[in-house]
Amino acid sequence: MGLDIYAYSNIEKVENVQFDIDGDPTDPIVQEQVDDGDLRRFFLNPYFDGRHGDISGEHLYRFQEREHSLQIGYRSYGRFRKELAKLAGYPKVEYMGEFREDAAAWDGSCAGMPFEPLINFSDCEGTIGSEVCSSLLADFNNFEDKAKDFSEEYKFFENYMALKKAFEIGSRNGAVVFA
Repeated sequence: MGLDIYAYSNIEKVENVQFDIDGDPTDPIVQEQVDDGDLRRFFLNPYFDGRHGDISGEHLYRFQEREHSLQIGYRSYGRFRKELAKLAGYPKVEYMGEFREDAAAWDGSCAGMPFEPLINFSDCEGTIGSEVCSSLLADFNNFEDKAKDFSEEYKFFENYMALKKAFEIGSRNGAVVFA
């Protein structure tokens, strides 16, 4: 098991769709299931309000592009976020008897710092909307040269570039989904 990250571009709210008892989309007029090949309902993590922008968890969205950007184990993703916080210069903060840079994002003391909306986000599920994707893409662009040789952690730069691409796609009126 691990974390799957998907990027979507050009999402558009679909009107006049209802959901049946199983949560499947249905056409309210003919009461038949809607083909959902290019449709998505986004889960909005209630613990990270503001990351999803104007995306609603109650609606269905059509998307133009979907890409499975990254599959990573939870421990590896935790190490990645820790290294990302070091890259951005976060101070070390005590967390469960250990001093860690990523913990500084969790306590709110690093609001507004590079990568903060990502470091202080769920490692298992949620949606990041287009505006936050654009901000994170700027961070990834600004730190890319430094990130190339920054960490010896397993696949750090490869994961860095995969997430950069996800946020580039999401910044085009889309979203990045953690599942």
